[in-house]
Amino acid sequence: MNGKLVAVALIGLMASGPSLAQVHAVTYSKNAQDPPKFVTLGGQSFALVRFAVRDFTVDKRYLVSYLAPIVDEDGNLATTGDITLLPTSLVTEHSNEALTSNITIDGYPGVLQLSDGRQYSMQSDFLGTDKQFDVEHTAVVFLRVKVGDMILNFQNFWDKLQQPVAGGDQDPGSLGYVNLGDSYNAYPAVRWGLYVDPTGLVGAADSWIDYITIKPLN
Repeated sequence: MNGKLVAVALIGLMASGPSLAQVHAVTYSKNAQDPPKFVTLGGQSFALVRFAVRDFTVDKRYLVSYLAPIVDEDGNLATTGDITLLPTSLVTEHSNEALTSNITIDGYPGVLQLSDGRQYSMQSDFLGTDKQFDVEHTAVVFLRVKVGDMILNFQNFWDKLQQPVAGGDQDPGSLGYVNLGDSYNAYPAVRWGLYVDPTGLVGAADSWIDYITIKPLN
C-alpha cells in the first residue's frame, strides 16, 4: 500500500478539479515559538525548515518557515537521535492573481483545501487462499498563500493503514463481524469495529499549518 499515491490523487483533484465545499473547519493560530527538534503530528515526525525566498518583481525578500517530514536513521518515526530530512520543496508562482481567500496565514491571504479520503484494497494469491484486505486513510492539506506578486504553495499528507479483516470463519461478533460471502478473490468477512474514523489526521493537518510563518527581510 502506498499512501503517497492516494495523497497525490487527492492533491490533483483539489488543485485542478471543481471547487468543493470545505468539509472540515480549519483555523490558523500562529505558533510564534521555535518548535522542539522533533514535532510529531498524526503519527508523523517533522522538523522546522526555513527558505529564503525572493520576489523579483518588487525586490522583496522573505524568510518562510514550515514543518517538513523527517525520519530517523532507520527510516522510522523520528523521536530521538539522528534524523533524515525527507525531500521537501517550496514552490512559488509569479502571479498577480487576487485570491479568493478563506484563511489568513501570518497576515497574508491564502486558500486552503483539506481533504480526507480512503482507499480500499484487496489482494490474494492465484488460488484465492492467501487474501488481504486493507483500508488506508489519508488526509491531505493543500495551501496557497499570496505574498506580493508571488503565490507560495504548501502541501502535506498523513496516512493510516487499517486491516479490518476477520480472524476466521468463527470470528466473534463483538467487533461487528459481518459475513460478506466467499468468492475467488474477495475476503469473506470483515469486522466493522476495526473501521476507525481517523479524525486525528485532520487535527494534525490543522496543527501543521500553525507552524507556517512568513517574515519580510527588507
